[in-house]
Amino acid sequence: MFDALHAAEHQAENERRYLEPQFEYLRFQFEHWSQIEEYDDQRLNYAHSRAGEAHQALLLIDTAAAAAAGSILQIAKLCISMAWPGTDRFSKGRMVGSQHLSRVIWQARNQALHFEEGMPRDRRTRECIEALSVEVGLDIRQLAETPRSLAKDVVGLLGWHSYEGFARDMCAMLDEA
Repeated sequence: MFDALHAAEHQAENERRYLEPQFEYLRFQFEHWSQIEEYDDQRLNYAHSRAGEAHQALLLIDTAAAAAAGSILQIAKLCISMAWPGTDRFSKGRMVGSQHLSRVIWQARNQALHFEEGMPRDRRTRECIEALSVEVGLDIRQLAETPRSLAKDVVGLLGWHSYEGFARDMCAMLDEA
């Protein structure tokens, strides 16, 4: 899963380097040509179509990376569920800002599963995400207007760039069981 997330992030970075300048150029052409009375419909449609394709390619890669990160959070949440069946599970692991790791995992996983709602409806999830924003810099701007999964951002904030980072945190937390 970490390899898939890393590969998606690497591919996204490469695609961005290639597609973003192209997207900006095509957007400029589209805006410029649409203001000229004698513009060429075929060139305008081509620019618009290519800009849309570039945008879709970037969106697809971001979606794949978010799904991989959401799967990592889901696996961590299942470990927590099995180790601590009650509400005691939310006070385990290292602190991430003012919250225990187990709470961050649980609520970030909930947000990732229900991201289409925009800002989380569940009070506990919303409070966790807002605290992460204030305390450790999780970017939640425009979440209400443009819903997106925060899974990739949270996995990055936790420092889980490899299986070793994930395993270290999970083993330390499970040693508390």
